[in-house]
Amino acid sequence: MRPLSALLPVLLIVAALAGCSSSSGDADTTDAAVPETTPDATEDAPADVPADRALLDAPDAAPPDATAEVSPFPLAELTDPVPLRFGLAGSLLAIPLGIPICGFMPPNKPQSPYSDQFPGSSTVYMHPTVRVLVLEGGTSRLLLVRMDLIGVNTSIVARVTHELSELTGYDWTGKVILTATHTHSSAGRLSPGFIWQTLADSFFPELYERLVAQIVGLAADALVTMTPGEMGYAVVETDALHDDRRCENPDVIDNRLHMLRFDAEGKPRALVLVHSLHGTVLGVDEQHLSRDVIGGLEEKVRESFESPVQVMLFQAGAGDVAPGDAEYSKDGDLPAIPSGYSRIEAVGREAAKIVQEAMPGMKTSADIAIQSLSHYVPLSLEAIGYKDDEFPFPGGGAYCGMQVDSECWSGEPKPIPGLNKSCLDITLSGESAPDRTLISAARIGDILLTTVPGEPVTQIMLNVEDGIRKAFPDQENIIVIGYAQDYTGYSTPEWDWWQGGYEASGAIWGPKQGDYLTGASVAVATELMDPAKTPPFTDPGPFPLLAPEVGPFVPTRSKDAGKVITSPAASLAQGETAVFEFTGGDPWHLLPLVVLEQKSGDAFSPVLRHNGTPVDSTGYEFVATLKPEPAYDAVEGAAIRKFTWRFEMPTSRRVETTAFPLEGTYRLTATGEYLDSSSGELKQYSVSSDPFDVK
Repeated sequence: MRPLSALLPVLLIVAALAGCSSSSGDADTTDAAVPETTPDATEDAPADVPADRALLDAPDAAPPDATAEVSPFPLAELTDPVPLRFGLAGSLLAIPLGIPICGFMPPNKPQSPYSDQFPGSSTVYMHPTVRVLVLEGGTSRLLLVRMDLIGVNTSIVARVTHELSELTGYDWTGKVILTATHTHSSAGRLSPGFIWQTLADSFFPELYERLVAQIVGLAADALVTMTPGEMGYAVVETDALHDDRRCENPDVIDNRLHMLRFDAEGKPRALVLVHSLHGTVLGVDEQHLSRDVIGGLEEKVRESFESPVQVMLFQAGAGDVAPGDAEYSKDGDLPAIPSGYSRIEAVGREAAKIVQEAMPGMKTSADIAIQSLSHYVPLSLEAIGYKDDEFPFPGGGAYCGMQVDSECWSGEPKPIPGLNKSCLDITLSGESAPDRTLISAARIGDILLTTVPGEPVTQIMLNVEDGIRKAFPDQENIIVIGYAQDYTGYSTPEWDWWQGGYEASGAIWGPKQGDYLTGASVAVATELMDPAKTPPFTDPGPFPLLAPEVGPFVPTRSKDAGKVITSPAASLAQGETAVFEFTGGDPWHLLPLVVLEQKSGDAFSPVLRHNGTPVDSTGYEFVATLKPEPAYDAVEGAAIRKFTWRFEMPTSRRVETTAFPLEGTYRLTATGEYLDSSSGELKQYSVSSDPFDVK
């Protein structure tokens, strides 16, 4: 059975032909229907969206039958209060190996047909994912989306809101929250404009359309598999997962780990974590596609349960923190695992311990009402409150003081004279910084959640909480999520901005940006709590809907797909690495799924983690690389290539796992998709390595 996301393009076209009106709230874009070239996962459009990777973290419930003729939509309005229901979905983020990573601005030659000005990614360690959680309770619904990206912007929030409203017949305006884990080891090229091009290479509209379709499809999957449930909430303190990294301000760090637990039929099915944890263990030299430390944390927490649980970590005030450095074994030469990987897995192990200690004490309830509200917030010198030439960059400025030395905190502020005049004028690019941003607030039971765009430092997050508590002293549970709904660079309090340093340089609207966004976040949350208290700004509404007209992207055809090139050595000692090479498809079809299988009797079956999920290439146990022939830089635009995928799997880890070390007879089985070299048809392959023993 194929999940509903496979039917998404058909349903969207049907909705458009039926004349459904826009529910995005943008009066200028009601005619912006989904392009007829919306990516498809069916064989009718084989060149675009690959098959889903089996709802990676979903509960045991099977996806809906794609052959069913009756659509579950339109969704009914909730006129009478209902108890909590929730739905889950997740898959690999639909980005190809070879897409440039972002945030490092590397000046280098492109190395892939999927890159333009930046080098293409070359290695996969925990392929980035997208995960969704849809909630229904009281008289409203809420969609939470967590993506392994460096950031999101308002254009994709608006498109997802628009397309999901069109598809479901339900107005999702103000009910969609998109967040990024802030891994730098994920796709660039997803946003137009000078700032994003500087951070993440030029805009790739076909990839943007593909991602929009994927998110909407997963949201639809989650909606049609919603189940009655209960929610619990807890906060634990830990300093094991992160460290302070900004030396120009006092050592302010928030050690709270927020935990939202969602149960169905007496078992945990989803866990939302909120913590300040910068996602940057891996650097530019690695050129990885990776979920980085967020992925290691989620995977380790996930495998610590006794059944499948979807784990989603949302960033809090991570602008001035760094990932932690938990201990792990460094003895001996084996296994040959990069230290960054082990550091990532060790942080995840610590998180799993913390979570499991807290789980028994969490009380759950089905009496969970949902409310939410979003506002576009104006951004300009006038709106922010600058006077005269306080910040002489009417179109925004960035990298302020990057050539000015700053000092570490010595007990009192030391403002840097002229720092507000030493910025890169964004208008020199011929563009301006965005003149609005998006902030959302939601109530989930007795929890008040509010967002801050971009990268807030810890003090910004604490200031938002303080502002809400001053207005509502009885509101105990407040969660502030950063890297949500938009990207506006770093945000610090004004006094902190004047201390200089890397974080301060990244505020595109200068020293007052952080305090202004703090006030806006408090104002949106305040209106949600008391609709009579409207914000002190005029909502400018959304940007025109970004819906570029693109044709279907046609990946390269594959030569000799589905052949084993190299099997692991017949006998491996503990800690040695199993190497499996085979021919497959263009990376536009995503990462092949490689599963570790163990022999029992005459048959092989998947090796399972503690939670019952297979050990496969979506986790931290594998590293993947790709060798195209002819090489990308040898023959550009080749219609046919031979794609040799190489997967490496050490037979033990330096950080303890629930499935390793291995002992017995094993094999590796790979499945994937490719375009046939002669017919151009989308086909699937499945190949297995020779058996190998681990002793």
